[in-house]
Amino acid sequence: MFLVCGEAVIDLFQDTAAGRMVFQGQPAGSPFNVAVGLARLGQRSALITGLSRDAFGQRLIEAMEREGVEWRLAPRTDRPTILSFVLIKSDGGPEYAFYGEHGADTDVRLIDLPDVLPPAVKAIHVGGFPLAVEPSRSAYAALIQRETARCFVSLDPNIRVSLMGDMVAFRAHFESLCGTAALIKASSEDLGFLYPGHDPLAVARRWAELGTRTVVITDGAKGASLLNRAGTTFVAASSVEVMDTVGAGDSFMAALLAVLAERGLLEDGLLAHTPVDDLAAVLAFANRAAGITCTRRGANPPCRSDLGLS
Repeated sequence: MFLVCGEAVIDLFQDTAAGRMVFQGQPAGSPFNVAVGLARLGQRSALITGLSRDAFGQRLIEAMEREGVEWRLAPRTDRPTILSFVLIKSDGGPEYAFYGEHGADTDVRLIDLPDVLPPAVKAIHVGGFPLAVEPSRSAYAALIQRETARCFVSLDPNIRVSLMGDMVAFRAHFESLCGTAALIKASSEDLGFLYPGHDPLAVARRWAELGTRTVVITDGAKGASLLNRAGTTFVAASSVEVMDTVGAGDSFMAALLAVLAERGLLEDGLLAHTPVDDLAAVLAFANRAAGITCTRRGANPPCRSDLGLS
């Protein structure tokens, strides 16, 4: 089972055809999307986030139940669910405006987390702005430091500047976690915020020097690069007709983790030493999943059948 930690929000898209300010809501948030994407690809997943007792929190729970994502490890809170208003730009990329400061997502303390994880949990994925905001920042850091010897740990900074505060402080905190991570996935856009002006592969090498075993850098329509202890490789993405790119990186992450699990590469540090030529198909699979999401409105990760799997 994958234990996914981070935010769960409501994305609100304006219905431009209505001719007035009408919005349609959709459960979302990067870790939420990853948990759903994993479930749709046949992997057991659970989400830990602060779940509000408000009506939006109930909608998130209902969505997870429909998707087969376990939510009962998540603490409940009276803080509000964060609302994310999404403006789609001319290139299909999203622009976000978040409402709900001190929202439910970050209201997770170490005392809220299980002292002992369920035995089925073999991998932990942590991402998004709860990595940067207290008290969840400290809680998740303690969790992965405690479990890194037993579980495959993956991280995704998924930068949202308006919610994450001081980028220099967050960069220092993120680098302190690099030694716990078997895998970090980040986008070129994330790196532009965290390490402005730096070459993405140079950043990947820095994280590797800090202890991360494998780093994947996605670069939108161009494709994705992977660096591990066996070398580096790049796989181009196929061209698709883009509706929007919301959730594409999350679908990539879910597909990447799912195929690594199916190939047994989450075990015993195998991924770090797998020849990069053997991992090209893994990146291609994740690229395809992201591409499918780009053809749909909002974060809507593919199922196995969408990817030609039984």
